[in-house]
Amino acid sequence: MLRNIFTILALLFMAQEAIAKSAPAGTGFLDVKTNVLIVLNTSSSMNSAAASGDSKYPYGVAFDSAGNIYVAKNSTLDDGLEKYTSAGVYEYSWGDYGTDDGEFHNPYAIAIDSLDNVYVSDANNGRVQRFDTHGVYQSKFSVSTTTVKGIAVDSSRNVYAVNGNGVVEKFNSAGTRTATWTNTGADMIAVDSSDNLYVTRTSTKTIEKYNSSGTLQLSFSAKVAATGNSTYTPVGITVTTDGNIYATDYT
Repeated sequence: MLRNIFTILALLFMAQEAIAKSAPAGTGFLDVKTNVLIVLNTSSSMNSAAASGDSKYPYGVAFDSAGNIYVAKNSTLDDGLEKYTSAGVYEYSWGDYGTDDGEFHNPYAIAIDSLDNVYVSDANNGRVQRFDTHGVYQSKFSVSTTTVKGIAVDSSRNVYAVNGNGVVEKFNSAGTRTATWTNTGADMIAVDSSDNLYVTRTSTKTIEKYNSSGTLQLSFSAKVAATGNSTYTPVGITVTTDGNIYATDYT
């Protein structure tokens, strides 16, 4: 399916920082400001681009089992989600700015479970909201801080959310908090097919691997393959079904 083939790299930045590599990939050094969603293949070559449906601020992104694309639009007074087909054709949006159910104040990240439920970290409302694939509101739960950042869902539909202090909180599928990790400074989070968690830690410029109980397994620096430079700061992260890790970075 599409999400197992392609990796979204230019996706987790606010509009004033949104960057996409010029096509074809590797032909130049200049990046350009963009309001489009860039899909790269696993060799970092451009596969496709989808113009934002009705927002200037594409942010977090995720795929459902059919390959449909969901994008968080982080736009002043126009926060919400956009849905695209697997071919990148815009379908519709839902949500608005606010604090009511189905409204957002800076949607930050998206995760989708095995039943295609769509989870959105509602950053400045300090909560995670769950929707079906048509954008119908299902439920919500709050983290222990006033803000929330990255989220991920494992195979048992446990939800992992990074709170405003960079601490990972674990919730079951009913939205009940079952654990709080002790480490701080996390930003974004991803889960692999074995339910290991990968966390980007901007303060140390590292990517860390944990088991589902929050025990640290591995820590390594983010490097640029061409130069071996480890001065880059990882932010967005995803893990493919074959275990390859892809991360966005900034200097």
